[in-house]
Amino acid sequence: MINASLAMAGLLVGFMIIELMVRPHQAQFVNFILQERPPLIEAFYKRLYRYDPRLGWLPLSNVSVKEWSGRASTLDDGFRSNGKQSNIKNGISILALGDSFTFGDDVSDTDTWPAFLEQLTRFKVYNAGVSSYGIDQTILRLEEENLIKKYDPRIIILSIVGDDVHRCIETVRHGAPKPYFKLENDHLILQKQLPFDKGMDVFRKILGHSYVCHRIMSSMFPSYWWRGTRREFRSVEGNDLKISELLFDRFMKSAQGRDVVFLVQGVAGEGIDQEQQEDITPLIEYVKYNYPKVQVINLVPQLVQLSNKNPSKYKSFFFGYHMTPEGNKFVAQSLAQDIIKFRGLSMRTPGKTGQ
Repeated sequence: MINASLAMAGLLVGFMIIELMVRPHQAQFVNFILQERPPLIEAFYKRLYRYDPRLGWLPLSNVSVKEWSGRASTLDDGFRSNGKQSNIKNGISILALGDSFTFGDDVSDTDTWPAFLEQLTRFKVYNAGVSSYGIDQTILRLEEENLIKKYDPRIIILSIVGDDVHRCIETVRHGAPKPYFKLENDHLILQKQLPFDKGMDVFRKILGHSYVCHRIMSSMFPSYWWRGTRREFRSVEGNDLKISELLFDRFMKSAQGRDVVFLVQGVAGEGIDQEQQEDITPLIEYVKYNYPKVQVINLVPQLVQLSNKNPSKYKSFFFGYHMTPEGNKFVAQSLAQDIIKFRGLSMRTPGKTGQ
């Protein structure tokens, strides 16, 4: 018993020495799991988003909070505000659908691309983007909330990034359960959301304090280690591309008689994410082949070219992952050139509203 106790004590002391040697100086003795405990929507977006049993999460309506570089405000139906706009005189309206790139994470109300697009075109632009949505949740929300009938847009812009295709087979994203579809005989079958995982076992409560254990477990057993935190992602087996194609078919049925723009945006990193681009290219080709009247605007080739020719300019377009105000202006100008050319109007300079 004494020898066993001494051996255990020696192992514990040795473990503590290793812990102190490898633990970064900036890492205090906190529980690495518990500090990531709340799901992303509850932790980071709690002032802007709410849980929704049908769609996973939705923006709160008519709130305004100090966020990012200014204010993040929402209007009816949780649409992101474009800030104070003037001279919106045209009867044509645009419904912008998408994820955080459309909603405008990391920028203020007036610096999203829908806000810039409204300035450029003088068309009313409804920003229906929702942070962290995939194509599935975007189309499902469009149908569930009857947005086309309610707002009667003349132009609908469906904006995606490459990862939005993969999100169609995710069941949990950033710790928050979400609806998803399964394929049965090439038909989409909507699946119910999983319940929230609110439990935290004793093992993680104790060993989450150890930097060594944290590194080992998060590398070797991430699905267990991050369960119930904002870093939890769960997926099912499925053909995410086929699901995306069928969802686009549903979207086009809803959008009958309206002009449709399919916008593909690029995600920053050490240049554009090539793997995501390979994932999304077949969907772009599917849209072009099956819906020739849809205006496809793929910004990725332009961004790749810019990153090669003018790296500093390219970097000015991104805050790490999301776009800066300058990057959002680039997106809006690319959209406006096609839309305004089609409508035979003149384009204005962003930021000069009321002139």
